[in-house]
Amino acid sequence: MTMNNPELAFSQATREDLDYLTQKTIQLHQFESANGKAELQVNDKFEDNIRHWLSLELANDSSLIFTVSDNQQRIGFAFLKILPNPNNFTEYRSFGLIQTIWVDDEFRQKKAGASIVSFIESIFKEQQVSYYEVNYSAQNELAGKFWESCGLVPTSITARKFLD
Repeated sequence: MTMNNPELAFSQATREDLDYLTQKTIQLHQFESANGKAELQVNDKFEDNIRHWLSLELANDSSLIFTVSDNQQRIGFAFLKILPNPNNFTEYRSFGLIQTIWVDDEFRQKKAGASIVSFIESIFKEQQVSYYEVNYSAQNELAGKFWESCGLVPTSITARKFLD
């Protein structure tokens, strides 16, 4: 599936994109782990494990992964899911989850992220998803400001303490 807006092109990722997705996911991990006080230690097979996980997600019916291009150059990717609501406390049967959005540095000030979110929201609306959630590192102030500018409101906090 390829969809275009005036600025960006979105293409459903395939196994041929696995190297790109793996490298950008590792970049995201490094970006969010920089100066983090509660950084999770990764093992020596981190890259292989990321690649394997992404390969499983590419085949997962509830996952949608898109590469994003500007003038035929890949500038990032988006990974979203449509999941069943795990409880019946609310009226919502399902919800959206934006697992990852990555935009290369030089395109962040060009509103590429906002265009990606708009594209994702159109998919969620088309699938009759009433709301979506996003998780990001508490140290990632850039992400916090970005999601706030997209109209998201923080609803929970996850805290971590390492035990010796």
